[in-house]
Amino acid sequence: MPSVAASAVKITPAAGTNELAIPMLAYKFIVKMSIGKLISTSPLLVFGLTAAAVIAFMFPNSVIIEWNAELNFSGPFWSWAREKEDMAEKFTKFLINFQSPGGFIVGFIIIAILPAIGEEFTFRGWLQPAIQKATGNPHVAIWASAFLWSAIHFQFFGFVPRMLLGVMFGYMMYWSNNLWVPIVAHFVNNGFSVILLYLHQLKLVEFDAESTEALPLTYVIPF
Repeated sequence: MPSVAASAVKITPAAGTNELAIPMLAYKFIVKMSIGKLISTSPLLVFGLTAAAVIAFMFPNSVIIEWNAELNFSGPFWSWAREKEDMAEKFTKFLINFQSPGGFIVGFIIIAILPAIGEEFTFRGWLQPAIQKATGNPHVAIWASAFLWSAIHFQFFGFVPRMLLGVMFGYMMYWSNNLWVPIVAHFVNNGFSVILLYLHQLKLVEFDAESTEALPLTYVIPF
């Protein structure tokens, strides 16, 4: 199952607020389109299926996470990439070292809520439609925005599984035409991992969600 480090969030305290403000300003002054056109109501069943799809995707994606985490290349870029990965890992460990319920709540807001809103507004709500408009191809838009979303994290030893997650968010946006759907998907992905981490720290579950080891094939193959 994806770890917090591998599965997807750009874990910086200001990430969600900045990435929420930028697309809103762009929509108002550049695109001149109402944010409300991206958001619509959906039956609760849609969000339930969205959450189920995200959790199910964690099983096969765990194989990609393990493969990507164990890549070992030489050269200046990969030395730089490993340095960035190590820095991100240190900050992640600091952020998820929950010392109290209050610390867990703060971490949950920073890791699960803010990025789910901010990053989805930016990449699925703003960038993906812009690329689709420019190319006329929704699939190019989905994959390109997912690629850029993964790249901005500067964590290349989790690049591929994060990009695939972004592709799933992108298709959810394309099929539903409702930004709430990828926001809920992003929130479930990050929030589920954070909750598992906290329960592990409390010794209530044995599974360590921070591990990059793939799940057994008996769990992966059915998905």
